[in-house]
Amino acid sequence: MLSREEQQRAENYSKTKDRDRFIAARGILRALLSHYLNVRSASLRFGVFANGKPILTAPVTWLNFNLSHSQNLGLFAIARDAAVGVDLEWIRFGLAEDMILARTFSSRELASLRTLPALAQDEAFFLGWTRKEALLKATGLGLTMEMAQVEVSLNPAQPARLLAVAGSADEADRWLLSDLPTVEGYKAALAVEGHSWIVRCWRWI
Repeated sequence: MLSREEQQRAENYSKTKDRDRFIAARGILRALLSHYLNVRSASLRFGVFANGKPILTAPVTWLNFNLSHSQNLGLFAIARDAAVGVDLEWIRFGLAEDMILARTFSSRELASLRTLPALAQDEAFFLGWTRKEALLKATGLGLTMEMAQVEVSLNPAQPARLLAVAGSADEADRWLLSDLPTVEGYKAALAVEGHSWIVRCWRWI
């Protein structure tokens, strides 16, 4: 199913598990996109924006996608005529430390985080991380914008909410932010442009 370029990229991985994850991710992506478009997977062509975000260039350009993986799980998002981003993270405890927090969260977010019980702060950290990464991947600004410039809600008892992007609440209003169901021990989030969306989730079997 993979193109020659994708096969060459796979061969560049030094670790077998990393190569196998890449092959699986690209193969499943091609299977999903070809299903939605009712075309052969070999007919799909990919390119990248100037910011490095991958896009579909043929046979259509209006079907947008994004993918994320952590450990042995993968997550794929597909939307029509709208930018979309997803992030999936395996929860590791003890990352909510001052040095990492200062790079990841704004002063307003840090104040919110510190109001939570200690046991809830690790969960809140990964809720915030996945929500921010999903938005940065959707916009294609992941390499140019610091995570602290994206402000999100952090309380695990409350719905996901995008508060500001680079200090602008108006920019935040352009996007729908949603947590996604996943298996125990992981967090996942979706960001998509616009608000007239119904989010549907499936498991690949």
